[in-house]
Amino acid sequence: MMIRMNNVAGYLLILLYLPIVSFTSCKKSSSPTIVPLFDSVPLVKPVLPMINEISGIADSKVNAGYLWGEEDSGNPPAIYLIDHNGSVFKSIYLKGAVNRDWEDMTLAGSDIYIADIGDNNQVYSDYTIYSFPEPAKSIDTISNLNTIRFTYEDGSHDAEALIVDPVTKDIYLFTKRDNASKIYTLTFPYSFTGVNTARQVGALPYGGVVSASISADGKEILIKTYPAILHYTR
Repeated sequence: MMIRMNNVAGYLLILLYLPIVSFTSCKKSSSPTIVPLFDSVPLVKPVLPMINEISGIADSKVNAGYLWGEEDSGNPPAIYLIDHNGSVFKSIYLKGAVNRDWEDMTLAGSDIYIADIGDNNQVYSDYTIYSFPEPAKSIDTISNLNTIRFTYEDGSHDAEALIVDPVTKDIYLFTKRDNASKIYTLTFPYSFTGVNTARQVGALPYGGVVSASISADGKEILIKTYPAILHYTR
């Protein structure tokens, strides 16, 4: 199950199997085709109590039947544990973290990654990704965080999507505001004490990427823009 939500207030849209545009590779394709891999109707649940703006979600491995959610800028540095039916079970505080502009999250292996990568005006000099082992639902505070600070090799970017390769642990970031969304990577092992450099490794034939997700085996990738969800096979 690949699940992600971006900038949706108050509702979970769970992408179990949706009709999407499919490509056979990450190269530009002139003739995308609709493939019958996904159900035609998404599962939509209201989130109660209301969460103002969820900017990323990830399906829990430790807590079966639950999702993790995070909020956008201006909200506390916390993650929410949400039942698949939309009921908010609890929030868990991330001690020492700052929510400048959290825009995406993912679960890779046994670790959660929180991406503080939003930059609407493209003015920040550095960005942060927090990682930590996925907690059980009995936990109230995350005290031990890994902080991955980084800069882009060519200056500031606004990004709202990341994936973590489950095999290599390399982090991939997708920019939003470029006409052709750029793809940057932070190669594992990354430093938790110094500042890492994100290097461009490719670009997509479209812009406006607002979310991304990768399958547990690393073989399938979903890229979400405002009008579409695109499916790639590696």
